[in-house]
Amino acid sequence: MSAEQALEQWLSTHPQMRIVLILPAGMWGPRDAAPTGFGQFTISFLKGQIPIILPGAIPFVDARDVASAMIRAVHTGASGERFIVSQRMVTVAEIVRGLAKVSGKTAPRVRLSFPIATVFALIAETLGQLTSQPVLLSRVALAALSDDFDVSSAKAERELGVHFHPVEETLRDTVDWFRANGYV
Repeated sequence: MSAEQALEQWLSTHPQMRIVLILPAGMWGPRDAAPTGFGQFTISFLKGQIPIILPGAIPFVDARDVASAMIRAVHTGASGERFIVSQRMVTVAEIVRGLAKVSGKTAPRVRLSFPIATVFALIAETLGQLTSQPVLLSRVALAALSDDFDVSSAKAERELGVHFHPVEETLRDTVDWFRANGYV
């Protein structure tokens, strides 16, 4: 049974409870204290540790827009409804160029194709297993970048009134927050 099926079953026996699902894209933004994978990517970029540009794209959203959608869903979303919250698909190259622009750092110039990136991922995974070090690029992550999918937030925009920060503003605020809080 999937998590969503379990939730539907639970809701059927607890009709007094109201649950609205928010399905966010890859979240970026300030206050990423953990940091998440995207936060770590930003920190690595700022430290000059991203030597290449990977192929592919991800669905992108500012975490503040997700928080806003969640608050709006509490007030206006119907129980059992699902809302995708994603600004748009953004290529890795666009993210790297954006980070370079807002940070003043130099973007890498080397772009890898999927076949070459797959070889690098295999080598990284092998080295990670041998050294017990974290892997910066895995075949699973690369496969996610190669998925040719697009998602729509039209329902969240229409029913919840969700609006999105521009990508460059999100990247600028993310970089500024990591710098101000001693991550770089």
